[in-house]
Amino acid sequence: MSSHLTTPPHLHDGGHDAGRKVTWLELFYDLVYVAVLIQLGNMLSEEITWPGVLRFVLLFAPIWWAWTGITFYMNRFVVDDLAHRLLIYAQIVAIAVLGVSVSAAFGALTMQFALAYAAIRLILVLLYLRTWRSAPATKPLTQRYVAGYLIGIALWVVSAFLPMPWAALLWLAALAIEIGNVFTPHTRQLQSLLPPDPHHMRERYGIFVIIVLGESFIKTITSAPGLALTLEILTFSVLGIFAVLAIWWLYFDDVEATVIKPQVWASYVWIYAHLPLTLGLTAFGVGAKKLFQSVGAEHIKPSYLALYGGALVLYVLALALIELATKREDESAPGMAGVVRRLVLASALALLFVFGHELNALTLIAGVALLLGGALLVEVAPKLRATKAK
Repeated sequence: MSSHLTTPPHLHDGGHDAGRKVTWLELFYDLVYVAVLIQLGNMLSEEITWPGVLRFVLLFAPIWWAWTGITFYMNRFVVDDLAHRLLIYAQIVAIAVLGVSVSAAFGALTMQFALAYAAIRLILVLLYLRTWRSAPATKPLTQRYVAGYLIGIALWVVSAFLPMPWAALLWLAALAIEIGNVFTPHTRQLQSLLPPDPHHMRERYGIFVIIVLGESFIKTITSAPGLALTLEILTFSVLGIFAVLAIWWLYFDDVEATVIKPQVWASYVWIYAHLPLTLGLTAFGVGAKKLFQSVGAEHIKPSYLALYGGALVLYVLALALIELATKREDESAPGMAGVVRRLVLASALALLFVFGHELNALTLIAGVALLLGGALLVEVAPKLRATKAK
């Protein structure tokens, strides 16, 4: 047996090693979330109403939080032994059960969904408990985490035996307690003694963004198998794919050249801004599918327009928060130009969607592509000028 399979978890040395990479196990682990997000998007697609959106948000938030939990564990600890792999495998099984329960989480499968989520959190607790002996320096912090997780787990288990809406209220309470535990002064002090590795964290959240962004392609392509292309459909597709490219570009273009600001609040803003950002992207994928299905119709259904537009605006606003919390490595002082650009783009998109209810799908996507293309031009032009000046 390979020696690393018998090596217990230990604290990552240095914590800021820029050469640290995401492991193959982490990438494999992410695959199951692809399936869960597909199911979550399908649920939203079937009911694009305010209650449907609310249920979507209520399910997405704890799913994102579960992914974030394992991400921070793997960020602080170097571990790939046999026991760890078996626990991750067990968690993958629980996540798969969670995924098949999503569509009826507010109905016939409430118990199954709640118990699957409790199992996911319990396995995370077991992972942390394994570190107490091999990494004693982390025990004060992991004790705080474990205490909060156990309270949350208890609420999830109780919710499994309650009808709606009481079960959902307990889900919210569990999520609030776990997240609130992270923000207590004592926990924040302990976290500052064991800061996460920024390179690994940036890469992990970037991968999750890629996963969620890929949902827009999956949703659209699977909605039209064997479709014969017309000029209108082809034009819409080219513009729609350009919009997705622009969304990717706005997030990833400078991600390697930026760092989180040294202020304590900045790291929290950066991390938690990814919740509305990825939530918006997931909803955007559903909206893109509905918009594609509207090609040829005289007008877009108001619910489709609201979903597509609201999701895209939410994404851009989340980008503004991320911009607020970061700066370029070569800047001596943080600037606000990027934040302003994102807010201007979000406002322009919002105006397009508010006053574009009479537009057809092709005209609307052309407007979206024009605004996003303009935003990219504003981003790229100074870099091109700087390159030519060298």
